[in-house]
Amino acid sequence: MTKLINIEEIKQSKQSKQPKQSTQSDSSLINDSTTKLGNAEQGADQGQDFRLPPSALLSYASFVNGNPNQIAQINWLNLGDAYQIKVTLTVPFLGDYIFSSSGKVDRYGLAPDFYEEIRGSKGARNIEFARQANSIKYSVNGQASDLPKGTQDRFSVLFQLASLVGGNPQIDGSGIAREIPIAEIDKLSQWIFVSQGDEEVSDPADAKKIKARYFVRLPRDEGDKRKLEVWLAEEHHWLPLKIVQTEPNGRVFELFLIKRQDT
Repeated sequence: MTKLINIEEIKQSKQSKQPKQSTQSDSSLINDSTTKLGNAEQGADQGQDFRLPPSALLSYASFVNGNPNQIAQINWLNLGDAYQIKVTLTVPFLGDYIFSSSGKVDRYGLAPDFYEEIRGSKGARNIEFARQANSIKYSVNGQASDLPKGTQDRFSVLFQLASLVGGNPQIDGSGIAREIPIAEIDKLSQWIFVSQGDEEVSDPADAKKIKARYFVRLPRDEGDKRKLEVWLAEEHHWLPLKIVQTEPNGRVFELFLIKRQDT
């Protein structure tokens, strides 16, 4: 399930496990203000308030290391008791990437049934969420793992986060962290998103300022050098306004919402 975390506990845990290691990213991403979890944490086992954004076709300006790339699209469908997500983007020299996620909606929010990704000329890789068997099956290695409540895939998590913020925007103030179980392409892991509060984001097309809730994912383990940042805009029903992923080699992929077509 999605878990609200006292960020001070994370910092103390990192200090005890890594007494000789201090990273700039951890210290700058974590707000030192007092975390106030209140009743939201107490009710986490029953699920937290959430509000799914309405269906929309989202068009994004895309950039690689600051250089303009082809338009990317995310088709988000809110079907009431179910959902569908399809992400289409082009990666220079590698071709079209297509990611899709579909599933139901339960008391914890989005409940993926199936995730698939196709990267360029490579074959499809998928994840099956076998809920009756309470397991996750990975096509890439034939392995399986348990299926914790509230588990997401790597793209449904962005819309799950949007739904949780939309359910109660007051919870995710600066310094609040959400821990969400994620089925990656070959294993189950825990992603922790830390809210940096609201900030004004500039539209790359016209320099218009848009207010957005800024989240940063903490490193998934000691060796994780990939950074993920997402900005959710209330004026767009908390849908992703901006997504930035920085690769271990320093390559930066950026998506910025330029058009929302309600469907």
